[in-house]
Amino acid sequence: MAHTQLADVSSASAVYGRGMLTVRAAGEVPASCWRAQIRQSIIDIFPPQFEAVRFRTNSICLQVVTPFVVEQSFELPTEPGESVVLHTAGGEMEVPVEPRGFKPDPRPAAEYDEAEGRSSRRFDLEDALEKAIANLPPVEDAVPDWLDTIEVVDIEVQIGGIAGSRDLVVRVRRPRSNRGGQE
Repeated sequence: MAHTQLADVSSASAVYGRGMLTVRAAGEVPASCWRAQIRQSIIDIFPPQFEAVRFRTNSICLQVVTPFVVEQSFELPTEPGESVVLHTAGGEMEVPVEPRGFKPDPRPAAEYDEAEGRSSRRFDLEDALEKAIANLPPVEDAVPDWLDTIEVVDIEVQIGGIAGSRDLVVRVRRPRSNRGGQE
């Protein structure tokens, strides 16, 4: 980026969950050719600090104050605590960190039927997913038109080996209990 400077931020928020911290900031830039961005500070401390910066994208632009909203996610394996610091043109902002709305699954893995499907065509997601679903044990429900919910828990690519594998592998699971409103 060419010349960057701290941005004017009017509001900011942060959420943390599943190893990711997402920081969001809103404010204004001085002209239509300016853009804003959030980046992690180079200061090596924990919890990390962040900067809201602005930079010019063109030499010709309309001289009109332009609002912005930017959001950036950062991998953060350890929960950052109650707040993080966001450096802005107006000084440091202490931004409260809210937990992301992920509900931990209260059921242990043993309450699921799990299956795996492998693509027979090179990296074919649809083929691997159909095979994984077909490999789940059949369900005998009292309700014949019950909508089944199957969760994709993992997708991976396996490359190499003696056979020169180039496979896409999909793992799925289906809850065993609470099917069709029955226990």
